[in-house]
Amino acid sequence: IAAKIQKNVKNPWLYYTPENILSQKLPTVIADLRPGQASQTGFLGHNDDFFTVIRNDAAYLRSINVTHNQIADSLYRIIQYADQHGQNVSMKLNGQDLRIQVGQTKGVQTNPFRQLIAWHIYKTGAKEPGKYGDLWLGQKYPSRGTQDITITNLKINRSIGLGDMGAHLIGDLHFFEGPGTSYRMDPKAFVEVLGLIGE
Repeated sequence: IAAKIQKNVKNPWLYYTPENILSQKLPTVIADLRPGQASQTGFLGHNDDFFTVIRNDAAYLRSINVTHNQIADSLYRIIQYADQHGQNVSMKLNGQDLRIQVGQTKGVQTNPFRQLIAWHIYKTGAKEPGKYGDLWLGQKYPSRGTQDITITNLKINRSIGLGDMGAHLIGDLHFFEGPGTSYRMDPKAFVEVLGLIGE
């Protein structure tokens, strides 16, 4: 019992309801997504609306019958391959010839959603993503925040860039970042470069 109480003291809102999370805690997290807060460039632009970004990107993926998991799985495989084979490597994925370049960030990017994710895992007992209104939370994919990655499709000569938290943001949170940030992961570009087709 003492251990449980101590855990609750460290994170006193683990026992909140989904309604509490959405109305009381999520606004603080969204504020941290703005430039100069959790990161210098931000996860959302100053004028981006979090839920509008989530809904618009989900609608686009539905229209082409591609899932967030398809994109995240491909990114995760690329990150794993680069970890094993080097920071400037070629690989074949989804029938595409890809060039992978990895660079280290100057620091470690913390995950602004980490406490919400801890709440979700505590409530469900699982890291698999769960949905609360239009908010998705989970930790199926890693979120290291230590590398920047450029993926080039050699056939179409087009590149996409992301941090190594990208698979987690897309697969677990259904979040491609906002159009107003330089780290935006445009789903149309990602689908094209990764050579994905609908399930």
